[in-house]
Amino acid sequence: MSLVGSVSLTNNDNGLYLGKINIDNLNSDTNSVLYSVNGSDIKGDNNILKFEEDIKKLTVSESMSYVSAYPIGVETANNDNNFFTGVLAQNKNSSDGSSAHLLLTNDLGTDSAFYGGFDMFSSNSTIQYGQFGTMPNALGISSQSSSIVLTPNAGNNEGSVQNNNIMLTYSGGTKAHIINNNGQLIIGADNPSFAGNTYGGDDGGVNKVLTSDGVNGLKWSSPTLYFVDSYSNQYPSTLSGNPLTIFSKVGQLGVIPQKPTIMMFSLNILVAGGTDVLTLTLKNGSDVITSLNFNVGGGAHTVAGQFNFEMPNEYILDYSIVGSLVTHNITINTSSAYGITIYQNLA
Repeated sequence: MSLVGSVSLTNNDNGLYLGKINIDNLNSDTNSVLYSVNGSDIKGDNNILKFEEDIKKLTVSESMSYVSAYPIGVETANNDNNFFTGVLAQNKNSSDGSSAHLLLTNDLGTDSAFYGGFDMFSSNSTIQYGQFGTMPNALGISSQSSSIVLTPNAGNNEGSVQNNNIMLTYSGGTKAHIINNNGQLIIGADNPSFAGNTYGGDDGGVNKVLTSDGVNGLKWSSPTLYFVDSYSNQYPSTLSGNPLTIFSKVGQLGVIPQKPTIMMFSLNILVAGGTDVLTLTLKNGSDVITSLNFNVGGGAHTVAGQFNFEMPNEYILDYSIVGSLVTHNITINTSSAYGITIYQNLA
């Protein structure tokens, strides 16, 4: 490259030197020139590098597809389907303690406080302070004097099931543990396209729980007892009779058929008279499921126990507990309470 022609610089009232330099034989593929047209902004040929002094913005390569309303600082863009746009930072030293960082800080920031970084340690890094982030070749997000917050959908203005999730992937990125926008935890999702608005995943399923063996971490397994439903309240009215419906529930109760089912109960009743035999019968509509007998005396009693049974069908449509005595009446009143809890054994 050679410079030819005359150089003429003139001092203006602002102390800036204005003039013209002619440059010949410049190969635009391998060389670039930075220049100012107004004494403030700096440009390169073809705008490969441009600094705009009034808004303090440095543009590398091309301008963005939109003009930001904020003092963005540094921007870079490309329009090439064979190229990716990015910011690259490398520490070429492989020694222990070498690392590369992209750092952020705020008005309180110093070299030791109130900053965060996207970090990568060298191939020969030794673990420091017992921290995972200092492992060799570890890529991490770190902070000092500040919290790390992951906030998808920060503007809360878009609700697609495919967006607004926090995802931790594994198995080569083909599966993920997800916290979705409703705060639900999905384990083992395997459907990144969310076809049919589902997460997929064969690692977890209906009526399974997360368990840990203390070594290999959490995994899906069938629970020993699966909670179905529970009810506890005071009796809605005072009733007496023999037999007497002590508790009833009209409507579908979802149970898995042909699985051991346990209905635990605690019933407060009053026996009018002396010693008797109380029979509690669990019924589905008019059909008897199972029954239990208790020896009781006269007066108030808390009768506790459990029915063990299996349902041939998927639902109990209309179930009740009916009490009967051999000779006396049973009374329940509004000052007494009952409790019902239903489990299934799915092991």
